[in-house]
Amino acid sequence: MKTKNNFFYGWIVVICACIVMSTVYGIIFNTPGLFVKYISNDLGVSRSLISVQMALMTMTFAVISFFIGKKIDKIGIKNSMILGTVFASFGLIGFSFVESLPLFYICSVMTGIGMGFATSVPVNVLISKWFEEKSGLITGIVLSFTGVGGFLATQLINFLINTRSWRSAYMAVGLICLFVTLPIIIIFIKESPSSIGQQPYGESKNKNLKLDISGYTLKEIKNNKHFKSLLLGVFILNFINTGLLSHLPSFITDIGHSSNFAATINSIFLVGLMASKFLMGNLLDKIGGKKVFFIGSICFVIVFTLCTIGTSKPICIVFSIIFSIGSSLGTVSLPFLARDLYGKKDYASILGIITFVGMMGCSIASPFSGFINDTFNSYNIAWVIYGCLGATVYLFIKYAYKLRYNPEVIEK
Repeated sequence: MKTKNNFFYGWIVVICACIVMSTVYGIIFNTPGLFVKYISNDLGVSRSLISVQMALMTMTFAVISFFIGKKIDKIGIKNSMILGTVFASFGLIGFSFVESLPLFYICSVMTGIGMGFATSVPVNVLISKWFEEKSGLITGIVLSFTGVGGFLATQLINFLINTRSWRSAYMAVGLICLFVTLPIIIIFIKESPSSIGQQPYGESKNKNLKLDISGYTLKEIKNNKHFKSLLLGVFILNFINTGLLSHLPSFITDIGHSSNFAATINSIFLVGLMASKFLMGNLLDKIGGKKVFFIGSICFVIVFTLCTIGTSKPICIVFSIIFSIGSSLGTVSLPFLARDLYGKKDYASILGIITFVGMMGCSIASPFSGFINDTFNSYNIAWVIYGCLGATVYLFIKYAYKLRYNPEVIEK
């Protein structure tokens, strides 16, 4: 498991993965809501049209995730992450030059391509190659850095918007991805332990056992009703999650608070998200998916109830913290569910389709919230719908667990 100097290189890989998730994913996915009102006013278009950014970005992310799940071994994890970071960087930089919706939408597609090639599937496959033990915990740690990146980017973006412009903010975060994240991937990412003469973490503790790579294939389960239940649960989870997240700062200012307080709420949410992903990753390993999703569903019901009935600062702070707990399941649970329910045999392909469906939920959520607000001059109807849907997530995941692969570790 370790080299002659007794150092396991997988920890360097984890640090690199944390940086990728905090920049490419954390910036692109967690901060669009900070820009909605300003871009809408500057370009003179409705919020629902600006919210198409999230739809295009997540839809592209979904398609790339589906594709990359099947082709990751041929493309190579490192090559995929390099390509994705380049697309993400120039997409973010491109936003700073936008004068019309068509270019705005093109940049949205570029950032979606970037996230797809650089983050979710490649990073999770990378972790699965380096860690046999504690993969749920490691995944939770890595994905928690989407919150770290989002939190730090929120401070930078809010500062630049208030002191310069939203264009300067986009330029800054794009340059960070290009000149910080990209070199780190090129220099430090190693695709597997065997490439440098090491073994996956935990493998040495099972010297008398064969490595378990059994499980279902995507072909075997794609028409199964329990698998479809999982996909529906994941779709709803990401739909309601993104529906609030992408409009959170705008919602806070709409109910009478300042843009600085909106940025504070966004930051509280992202710090909570960071801690929650670590917590939920650990809980998934310890108590299992069904119990964790029960907790998540309760959180969503509470959050959207508070959004509907309360406008005070304390209530905003409370619901942002609770929202971070439920929201964390949108990313940290997907690799766990793919591995826990269906094994490792076709892990990348199954994770790819689960991620694809989840991102499709994200893609329609932001325009839907924007449409509700433009039509009724309020988000409340959207919050009621999301709260009702949140209660169903646990039921769909619970039903999905009726189909679960039971791997047998074969003794040598």
